[in-house]
Amino acid sequence: HEEDAYRELLLMTPLVIPSLSGDESLPFRPPMRFTDVQTAFESHRTQTQTQTQSKATPLSELGLSTLILELPHQEFGGKLTPWEEVLEIGTLCHTEGVKFHCDGARIFEASAGYHKSLPEVTKPFDSVYISFYKGIGALSGAMLLGDAQFCSEARTWLRRFGGNLYTLLPYAVSAWAGYRHKLGIDIEAPDNAASYTSDECERPTFRDKQEKMIRLVAMLSNENPIVPNTLSFDPPVPQT
Repeated sequence: HEEDAYRELLLMTPLVIPSLSGDESLPFRPPMRFTDVQTAFESHRTQTQTQTQSKATPLSELGLSTLILELPHQEFGGKLTPWEEVLEIGTLCHTEGVKFHCDGARIFEASAGYHKSLPEVTKPFDSVYISFYKGIGALSGAMLLGDAQFCSEARTWLRRFGGNLYTLLPYAVSAWAGYRHKLGIDIEAPDNAASYTSDECERPTFRDKQEKMIRLVAMLSNENPIVPNTLSFDPPVPQT
């Protein structure tokens, strides 16, 4: 839906990683798994490696720059790659010199699904994208996280792509308000950043919403004999 911007503007070629861990006869797709990444990496090495290059040549020297993992997988029903496999994928990327980027547009839902804090969820990645207008309901906008050098270069490319608005104040205020309202924490109190339970605030948290969805799906699946013949939930127990 970005109209191949990466290809047209940056001359980058995507390497789409197919999911090989699920039943292809089913209409639902599983999330990206470690074996999918491992298979795709080895296939890329086989196709691009020359006879003079060692098998130990990192993939970063064979034209592979970045692996993007979406958490959760929005088009697959909010599924999550198993956490231990996220760590394995991160280790593999580090070994191959490939940057590991998280498309975390719905990172707050992923945090609730993994039952982990935001710092824990983002730690395996070199960079993270977070949307402000989705989970926390801000007007618009997003945030890109990474180390100092990465962010400095990103600011330059932001201007090159024409993304430097005259002011970000309305979006910043809206994002801060959404952060405080949806997460029930004080934006200026980092020590409270892991408070995700409704006991600490009067509004439902992302984990509360996940648990409500789990109860709703269970009710529809088990208590009404007509529903299983007309609806199918995937995954059977919502992960986010």
